[in-house]
Amino acid sequence: MDIALRSIDRERNGSGRKLWGMAETTRRLALITGASAGIGEAFARAYAAKGFDVALVARRKDRLDSLAARLSAAHGIDAFAIAADLSVPDAEVPIMAALAERGRNIDVLVNNAGFGIARAYIDVPWRKQRDFLMTMAVAPC
Repeated sequence: MDIALRSIDRERNGSGRKLWGMAETTRRLALITGASAGIGEAFARAYAAKGFDVALVARRKDRLDSLAARLSAAHGIDAFAIAADLSVPDAEVPIMAALAERGRNIDVLVNNAGFGIARAYIDVPWRKQRDFLMTMAVAPC
């Protein structure tokens, strides 16, 4: 995480060029999946502390709403929650709708959502394997 944030500092403080035709008044947006706890929450805190607006994506909306409120209050940024289960088809629909509603584009994507399966492949039901593949491989696309 430290390396990613250092490269952002270099980019912001380096050339001073405007990226992707963004308006001068628009803060950059980091979209973070798996943001309701653990590493995803740590990424959200780090990007908010750097002045990024953050779009928080996970299944647990109550935890996302709480984190968004804390980050907005602490850093004066726009933090908002998007409840989405990345293991299901069309998981991107609520994410893209929320971004379109706010007129926002993603500047930084942290694909942190994921889970593990602690059993032998043969012992795991197909639905669980499909959910795993959707979250880990398909959803980021």
